[in-house]
Formats: sequence, structure tokens, C-alpha cells
Amino acid sequence: MGGLYRRQDRELHGKVTGRLSEHGDMWTRIGEKSSPETGCATIESAENTPQPRQAGDGEQMRSFSTTLQDARVRLALLAALFGSYFGSLWLGSLHFPHAYDWRRNVISNLLSPRDNPQWYWLPSVGVAIAGLCMLQLGVWIEREMGDSGSKLARCVRRPAFLIGIGCLILSALIVPQHIHPVLGTRHLHEILARTSAAGLGVGMICACMSAVQAGDEERLRRLRTVRTIWRALTVPPILGAVGSGLIVGLARWHGMGTGAADFFRGTVFWHLAFWEWVGSVAVFLFFASPVMILGSRARETAA
Repeated sequence: MGGLYRRQDRELHGKVTGRLSEHGDMWTRIGEKSSPETGCATIESAENTPQPRQAGDGEQMRSFSTTLQDARVRLALLAALFGSYFGSLWLGSLHFPHAYDWRRNVISNLLSPRDNPQWYWLPSVGVAIAGLCMLQLGVWIEREMGDSGSKLARCVRRPAFLIGIGCLILSALIVPQHIHPVLGTRHLHEILARTSAAGLGVGMICACMSAVQAGDEERLRRLRTVRTIWRALTVPPILGAVGSGLIVGLARWHGMGTGAADFFRGTVFWHLAFWEWVGSVAVFLFFASPVMILGSRARETAA
């Protein structure tokens, strides 16, 4: 009996010693994680566990801006702008029911379900895509201008471009209506198209007037070259369109300028369609010139 009791005591002592050893190791591990300043053990919780970082709006904008810094991305956007706009209009004109004359038929005829019933959707989608490409290139151009803090850029140029491009997209999606009114009018497409032309024109004029900011000599030279090209692309079409519009308006409404009206009546300058196409080419070249000129600087820097 005495041997049996001694054997049970040894087994019980071994179990207690093992449990104490396990608890000792646990407190040792906790002590290793304790704060060196307070000596208090720190208990890790789900709140203290580092969470994966989520990208915010600012980081997404910086990532988008970084993407536009790639010359290949800008060239791809420029090619998409040209192909979607002029390509879709060209295909729409090929399937126009009557012979389409760009000097006499306005661009809206290609987007009209009445005038181009089978293929009006193609120019509509193409012009809308071109507006989206133009918007992205406009963001990059605004950054390259370097004068985002100026009053002209904040209050006039940037809102004008935004209104012009936005109305261009809307005018492509809201095709000309000749039977069913939209928002109480059958001329919403025309209103949006004219607003787009005015907004883009004001934005281009402001860009021509914007000051070239300080920078390295090569950058300043390229910016001055771009601004000179912008002036050549902007001033003549606007003066021509405004001048011909005044002559037509005075001749129709007040009987003034009939001599000048008779002189221009038989020429392409008399028709709105001609100035629409001239303006379209000028706007495309306006966006293409900084991509080609300023973009070459980026490629040289990368090389």
C-alpha cells in the first residue's frame, strides 16, 4: 500500500509540474511582447492587426495621371479619337441614302434617324467615344500647361472645356429628333451641339492666352511651339465662322450686307457644314499637337 501511494504521489507531482511549466512558457511569450516602456503585456487583437491598404480616390487619380504620362497611352487615345470620330462619320457618309456632300450637309445629318435611318447609330457611338478620348487627353493637357492655379484656368478654360466635351458627348447620344420632342423641344441636339462648339472655342482661346510657366529651357520652347500652333488652329476658323454667321444673319434679318452675302452665297463659306468640318479638324489638331510635341520630350527623357 505504501508503494502504491508513493507511485500515485509521483504521478500527481509530475502532472502539476508539467502544467506549471506550460503556464511559465506562456507568460514568457507574453512578456516578450510586452511594451518596453510600460512593462505591460500587449494583447494582439483584430483591431491592432494591420489591415490591407485600400486605394483611395487620390491614389486612383494619381494612378490615372501616371498612366497618361505614358506616351504610348496618349498616342493610343489620339488614334482612338481620330478613328472613332472621323472614321465613324466617314462610314456613315458612305451609307447615307443620298450623296453626302461635306461642304453642304451638316454633320448632324449623319446622326439623324430621319436622314440616315440605317446607319445613324454608328456616327452617334463614334462621336461619343471620341468625346471620352478627348476628355482624357484634356486632363493630361491641363496638367502639362502647369498653370492650374491661375484664375483663367480655374474659372474659364477648364469649365469651358468640360462643358464643351460634355455637351459633345450628350449631342451624340441625343440624336436629332424631328417628331418626338426631348425635354419639351425637338432641337435639344442642336442646342447641345452649339453649346459644345462654343465651349470648345472658348477653351481653345483661353489656352492660347495662357501664360507659359517656368521650367527647363527645352520644356519652355516646346510649350511656346504648342501655343503658336494653337493660335494658328484657333483664330482663323473662329473668325471665319463668326464673320460668315454675322453676314448671313444681317442679310436675313435686317437686309444689311446684302452685297457681301451675295458674294459668299455661291461659295462653301456660306454653308454651316463647311465650318463644322473645319472646326472638327481644328479641334483634333488642337489635341494632337501637344501629344506629338510634348510627348516627344517624354520619350527622349525615358530613353
